[in-house]
Amino acid sequence: MGWFSLKSSHPLANSAELKRVLELLPGLTPATALDETRAWLESLVQAEDMKLEQCLDLVLRLDEATLGHTRRFARDYLMAQNLSRSEEYRLWNGNHSYWVQLIAAYEHCLARHNTGSKQKLAPVLLLLLQIRLLRAYAAGIKWAQFRHTQNVGYYWQGAGRVYLAAQAAGEVARRIPVYANTAESSVEEEYLLLLMLHASSLGNLQPLQVEIAERLVAYLAPELVFTDQTDPANVYWVDAARPQPPCRLIRPPEVTPTLRFLRPGTALEKIDEIGRRIGKAGEIPADLQLGGPFAPQMVLSVLEHLAQNWQSQLPQRSYQRHQVRSRLRVINGFAAIHAKLSQNAGNLPEETWIAGDVSLGGMGAEVPLGAKEWVEIGALIGMQPEGGDNWLVGLIRRFSRAEGGGSVGIQTIGKSPQAVVADSGGLPTPLLLLDLPVLPPAEILASGKLLVEMITVDAVLESSNFEAGIPLTLLVTGRALRLRLQEVVESGGGFVIARFQIDILS
Repeated sequence: MGWFSLKSSHPLANSAELKRVLELLPGLTPATALDETRAWLESLVQAEDMKLEQCLDLVLRLDEATLGHTRRFARDYLMAQNLSRSEEYRLWNGNHSYWVQLIAAYEHCLARHNTGSKQKLAPVLLLLLQIRLLRAYAAGIKWAQFRHTQNVGYYWQGAGRVYLAAQAAGEVARRIPVYANTAESSVEEEYLLLLMLHASSLGNLQPLQVEIAERLVAYLAPELVFTDQTDPANVYWVDAARPQPPCRLIRPPEVTPTLRFLRPGTALEKIDEIGRRIGKAGEIPADLQLGGPFAPQMVLSVLEHLAQNWQSQLPQRSYQRHQVRSRLRVINGFAAIHAKLSQNAGNLPEETWIAGDVSLGGMGAEVPLGAKEWVEIGALIGMQPEGGDNWLVGLIRRFSRAEGGGSVGIQTIGKSPQAVVADSGGLPTPLLLLDLPVLPPAEILASGKLLVEMITVDAVLESSNFEAGIPLTLLVTGRALRLRLQEVVESGGGFVIARFQIDILS
């Protein structure tokens, strides 16, 4: 192939090699397929002797050939439990890196179209490029969100730029098939889905809940409203020319030609209807197509989260917060908390955080860089405020990363926790009692008087020790108790929080 050849020297410009690669990809493992495709995409960005239309065609075909693998490899990350730090990062990085490279490949083609005087894409090819790029932006932002990474302003600005360009060309609402055998979509719909998902306080959701929320937002898309008109019903706003996500409409933003507004429209009524259907049937309606066999309770929790965040008025805090600046001793996980409360902690590793605000229901705190390896939404922690001698039990409800550290929002679930060991059908079972209520005096029981009100207590135990049908018996301050399960309040990484009815045996 000489200097004056019109054919690119890139291997995929050879039809036989392209055929081999496309036939090879489906048989690879998801992780290997994403690595292979990422390498090819990177090489296409560097191919200076390839015509624009051929380059885009190859990117489109590699994207489509790898699409199924992206779903499977994402599932490996989302559904895995009790991963080591290195394994969790490997799965996350494999997914995230792929989308970063796919975005770069599509942006490369779009930049060549925008700057080239001779090589221009046909309108339908340009539209397909724009829609695929918006989906890649959405995936890139979502995977950054999974590790609470803030530095995605470039992606937000890129997505807004695509939307504005399609609108200027009169193609923003034109619907075309995005992939083979998939539904049609438009630039406007893809941009709206991205905006509405990330207007929904994803920082308070776990990765699997974010995935469910994304599917639900897509299902609710026909009910949503995206407009350039001011309206009292608008809930969020975005400036498509700025590198920032949508913001809640608290006060009127600066008026610009690129200002847009979002609101749920009739989606809140639809959410209520879906919730009633799930509650009545006890299962997920087939038409929701959430992409996995998710527990009804988890889907209901995400529906409730969306409904709360799409209201014109956010729910008020249950307790007033007060600004403070004090140290907080922190330990991580059920085993460490149980050992600390049992005074059997030994050289248990602790971290020091800085509490920034407190209320009766929880607190906000600054987290040092080292702690971010295990900190995640839903993590169970023990904490002791500076100057106190009691330990509290809490759950991390919000987490955001920043340079050199991060910040968390903590819900306090136990203010006077007790570590006990219960008997579960003959097996010793460590248990954290969260704020055991005052028990009736033994004389009341001895007199034969009946207790009118049911007494309950919330408790935490390890998932591996949770058996719903077996009562727990234990001895607390000289009183023999039997705990019978009433309901599971919440489950997380290796633990279950359950509500038990207390039977006083003596």
